[in-house]
Amino acid sequence: MYQIVKGWPSNAALDENVKAATGQTIVEGQVITKDSDGAAVVASLAAGDDKTAYFVIGKETLTGTFTGLTGKFIAEVDADHLAAAVSTYAIDELLTATTGKFAALTAGAPEQAIARVVGKDAVNGKLRVIWLG
Repeated sequence: MYQIVKGWPSNAALDENVKAATGQTIVEGQVITKDSDGAAVVASLAAGDDKTAYFVIGKETLTGTFTGLTGKFIAEVDADHLAAAVSTYAIDELLTATTGKFAALTAGAPEQAIARVVGKDAVNGKLRVIWLG
């Protein structure tokens, strides 16, 4: 489960439609990037990456395209979209992506930051993040 809390739809929130790369399973609420052919792949951002990341918010079944947000917005995501338990994240912590899920930056590693924690609720298992765009 995910929910865009603020920032979309609006003129300031940029979105893009992409098709999944061959063999990729893309789902809503996942973080993706594009491969060299412009097709969507599940994001695992590593040190030195400088890729545009997208947060998937929908799928058009007729065309097989996915809509991904890249402009600033705030989203609330549950444990299905996190690499670790909600309780392990701290307010203001910078996040990257691992296998399409939000993950904490590795201490001292220059991984690409895509979001920041702005709220968490360990009781309901949800994390609120602001996409850095």
